[in-house]
Amino acid sequence: MEFEPGDIRSEDRIKVWRGENFERIFAVTERLKEWAADQGRDIVQLAIAWTLADPAVTSSLVGARTPEQVYHNVKAADWRLTEAELAEIDEIQGGLRLPHDRW
Repeated sequence: MEFEPGDIRSEDRIKVWRGENFERIFAVTERLKEWAADQGRDIVQLAIAWTLADPAVTSSLVGARTPEQVYHNVKAADWRLTEAELAEIDEIQGGLRLPHDRW
């Protein structure tokens, strides 16, 4: 996979976005996109809602480049993931966890 110039994922020090790791990340991401669509949401809203579902998290820093993206992201604020939904998300992720030591 080739990333745009300036994209942090293109840096050699970040190996998690290469080879088999990339394939696994991509496959899980595609499944999560489908799951979110089944809920009437998208992957961005899922990422925000999933982060906020963690009781240790008090806020989620979300970037936006346009006012439309801000409005879109705000729609995730009213999405309260249930325990059952969180379990489904965890099942989709399987054992995939991104190692922090590779960043």
